[in-house]
Amino acid sequence: MLALGLKKNRYLKSLILGNNNLGDEAGALIIYALLNNHSLKSLDLAQNKLGPDTTKALHEVIKKNPNLTKYNLIYNNFDEADGYLLQEALFFNAKITQFNIAYTRVKFNTLEAIDGIVKDNNHKLQFAAVPSLKDEVDKKGKYVEEEKHHMGLVGEFEKKKEEINRDVKRFKETLTDLKGREKSPTSKKKERLVLKLSKDIKEEQPKLEEINAQIREFQTQAQLEKESYMRLIEAELQEVEKAEKRIKAKEEEIERVKQKYEPDIKILKYEISKLADEL
Repeated sequence: MLALGLKKNRYLKSLILGNNNLGDEAGALIIYALLNNHSLKSLDLAQNKLGPDTTKALHEVIKKNPNLTKYNLIYNNFDEADGYLLQEALFFNAKITQFNIAYTRVKFNTLEAIDGIVKDNNHKLQFAAVPSLKDEVDKKGKYVEEEKHHMGLVGEFEKKKEEINRDVKRFKETLTDLKGREKSPTSKKKERLVLKLSKDIKEEQPKLEEINAQIREFQTQAQLEKESYMRLIEAELQEVEKAEKRIKAKEEEIERVKQKYEPDIKILKYEISKLADEL
């Protein structure tokens, strides 16, 4: 039903179905339904056990649907073969600005290559957004000609001419910088790595916070248990100390009794011995 609705829908811009346990077959049906959907811009199918069937569907949609530019497919069952097929499809679509299949069985080199393609797409889109140098020069030149015609002042013309030259220089520097960033493999590689690390850190941050919260809770519980055990141990030590005092008191009492009756005991022993001799 969802796949059928996606085929007919012309208004939905973003579809988020992450962590729904869809499975590979359902995932493929949803993707195929997007072949003729020209409104959807962003798709999130993270953590849905997607695999080779979904990969085949993605391979077609990536090539044939230029409107869908953002894909979040992390935590799925894609393997290296799936990653290679998706990488191949991305070469045919320069409009994709986000494509994430991290935390799968796809190897790091393939993930890095995919990030590189997406990064190049973003650079090209930025480059395309820079106004045409020729258009800007023509616009400035026309403005200068109009000023010269209306004012007839050579000095004003020279002023506008210098302004055009500064603008031309600025645009050339902008274009050179963008082209240099596009062609520099070292820069591209560093930017891809930084981007990937930033994304990974952002995605792992909630898990890290959850782990820290669990650690704090465990530490609090451990501290409470420690305090409880310390109180029990302290109570036991007090009882032991009281028992030792009682034992010591008994020993002292026995010693006093022994000293008190020792003379009588000696006399009694002597009389017993004397009586034994007489018998």
